[in-house]
Amino acid sequence: MHARRSWLGVISVPGDLGFTLIELLTVLAVGGIILSLALPRFTGLLATLSLDHAARRLVRDLHFARAGAQARGERYTVRFVDDGYIILRGETRIDEVNFPPRVSLDAVVATREIWFSPAGYSSGGFVTLRSETGRVDILVPAASGHAYIVPTITAGAPQ
Repeated sequence: MHARRSWLGVISVPGDLGFTLIELLTVLAVGGIILSLALPRFTGLLATLSLDHAARRLVRDLHFARAGAQARGERYTVRFVDDGYIILRGETRIDEVNFPPRVSLDAVVATREIWFSPAGYSSGGFVTLRSETGRVDILVPAASGHAYIVPTITAGAPQ
């Protein structure tokens, strides 16, 4: 049997199965470096997805409140609290929603609630949600009561 050198200079004997300790440690070191480079981007992606999810959920719940007011002929209210919001039919609590971790309510214009009348109009309002990766603005015009996410224009982007 002849011994030969592997690419790391370690002597191996033909017919040996498996990896040497140095080869395993090299693979683990390279994997650790790649993971350390990818982890900050992954964490930022999770924060962005949480913010997007919270904003879409809020818009959906605002649409639900508007439709409920029209269908039942009762006033619906979305009342904002520090870590989320409460949906009310009249004075009866229907649902309570908490924002995901790292997503917070940044601003609510006027009062801390938006109500919807049976006729379809609303008190109107402007809500801003924020996380460490950005913010999302949601507008509810008083005349229509139809909530939507306001497109964000970034600096240097074509208009």
